[in-house]
Amino acid sequence: MKRNNLQTVALACMISFSASCCTVPKCISDFDHWRYQMRTGDGFSSAGQHAPITGTNLDRLVPGQTTEREFRAIFGQVPVNQWSYPLPPTRIQNGKVYRFDRKLQYTRVDFPEEKPQEPVQQFWSERLAINGYFLNGILQFYEVSHDSRPSGKLVKSGIGPLDNVEHSDDYHRQGDCDTKMYEIQHFDARPPHSLIAECAWYEDYEAGHYTSGGPKIEHNKYCERFHEDDFP
Repeated sequence: MKRNNLQTVALACMISFSASCCTVPKCISDFDHWRYQMRTGDGFSSAGQHAPITGTNLDRLVPGQTTEREFRAIFGQVPVNQWSYPLPPTRIQNGKVYRFDRKLQYTRVDFPEEKPQEPVQQFWSERLAINGYFLNGILQFYEVSHDSRPSGKLVKSGIGPLDNVEHSDDYHRQGDCDTKMYEIQHFDARPPHSLIAECAWYEDYEAGHYTSGGPKIEHNKYCERFHEDDFP
């Protein structure tokens, strides 16, 4: 397999960090999605796949001060993914509640420089992604996921030195919540209660802050644990 194909595979696996790069419900046509992307700039681009995510560049980021323009100047004008939120949702980071109206993602995948003497298949050695969360053009916080596998062999990867996230179910759930809120605001999606009940913005959503005409919350057997009093 050629190296560029390996990079594509590695990147596809990594996008789970971003909580799904595809945010379009099946009811939205490809043409409508393309037209939406052209209007907003949101969506996927291969331009941000080789971003200079390094310790030196991360040290330049100051939440509360760094602007979106400065962030793009560091990692690239076009991110690998961009999400915009006209109605800023909430996100909990290290116990603090933030609001954000834009999320930018950049990625980087490295392979061992030295080629093995034996004919063996190589895999990525370093795999990084950064998500920056902004409000009114100012960086609120950022997350860096760094997987390290220096040997370039198919072994379990470890956490790299630039990683700053807690790899827990709650962390991945928060990323899924970002995606669900994007679908709600832009494509009138109505995700079932079981998928959004633990999102930081759920109470605001339930109160109708993100929809016109009030939310339509679908309940099913998968949300029984949120209604213990209703299920014997």
